[in-house]
Amino acid sequence: MSVRIRLKRPVVLRFLAAGACVLTGFTASTRAAEPQSASAILQELRSFREMVIHLVSDNFTHLGYAAGKSKEDSDKLAEKYKNIKTRSEFLAALNDSYDYGDKVLAGLNDQNAMDKVVAMRGEHTNRVGAVLEAFEDEMDHYGNFVVYLRLNGVVPPETENRDKQVEENMHH
Repeated sequence: MSVRIRLKRPVVLRFLAAGACVLTGFTASTRAAEPQSASAILQELRSFREMVIHLVSDNFTHLGYAAGKSKEDSDKLAEKYKNIKTRSEFLAALNDSYDYGDKVLAGLNDQNAMDKVVAMRGEHTNRVGAVLEAFEDEMDHYGNFVVYLRLNGVVPPETENRDKQVEENMHH
């Protein structure tokens, strides 16, 4: 006997929206903290620039799956970001990819959330599953950015802000 848990729309959408908001803040603030002079950690690893371009592409791809788009269609959306070079271009590209994610999440509802879609590597999932894969991928990249910042002597903004918040709470 299989048991299927049905979450009501507001709970699912609030969870997804909250997750997107947290991840967007983490990754955007981490990216903005990257030193102007930073270059590749090691030659065999992606540079920070390459990581950002990859993240932007992944955001369009994974969230495109949730919207029912093919990888090819999503790649077309991300194509214009392949040659970005400046900090402002990086931040604008990330914001564009997050805006796209907001649009996809806004289109999820009770009627389509469980629709079957084809995701990465031809995996069959549903729209919510594709969104959760996007969140998981975003967290992986956030971890990459945090390590990169720390190797360059920068405290990630979320860590710095959390420490300040804990300190403030201790004095109240």
